[in-house]
Amino acid sequence: MKGSDAVLTFGGCTNFDQVSLLVKNYDSNKFGLLDQFESCAHSFSASPDHGGHTALGCMQILVNAMNGADEGEEMDEAIAALADLLYNNAGDFCDCAAKASADCPLCSSFVHVKTLLFESLDACNSLDEIDCDAWAEFQKPCEKKIIDQFGAVDFTDSDICKFADLFHGM
Repeated sequence: MKGSDAVLTFGGCTNFDQVSLLVKNYDSNKFGLLDQFESCAHSFSASPDHGGHTALGCMQILVNAMNGADEGEEMDEAIAALADLLYNNAGDFCDCAAKASADCPLCSSFVHVKTLLFESLDACNSLDEIDCDAWAEFQKPCEKKIIDQFGAVDFTDSDICKFADLFHGM
C-alpha cells in the first residue's frame, strides 16, 4: 500500500504517468545534464576553489536540462521534467519527492520508482548546496545594472521590475 501511495504521490506532483513510474527502467547513471548539475553543485559546495565552478554556472546546467538541451539522452523527457520542477517549483517538488521516497519500499517491485526518487532528491540536495551562492552571484550584478540604469532600486516602479525581469533572462 505504501508503495502505491508513493507512486500516486510522486505521479501527482510530477504529472509522470504512474504506470511508467513502475515499469520504465530508469538508470541512475543516465540522467545526463541533471547528473552534471548535481556533480557541479557537489563540487562547488565541497571544494575550497568550488571545483572551478560558479553557482550560476551550475544553475545554467540545470536550465539547459530544463530546456532539453541534452539531446540524445534516452530519458531526456524525464530529465527536462525533473529539471523544470526543480527550477520552477523546488519547494513543493522536493517536499513531494521526500514524502514519496519515505513511503516507497526498497524492493524489486518499486526499484524504478526508487531510482527516480533518488535522482530527484539528489537534485534537490544539489540545489540546496548552491542556491544562496547563485542568488548572491545574480543579485549583485543585477542590482548594479538597475542602479546604473535608474539610479536606485525601487521595485514599486514597474519599469524597474520589467528591467529586472529582462536581466533575469540573461
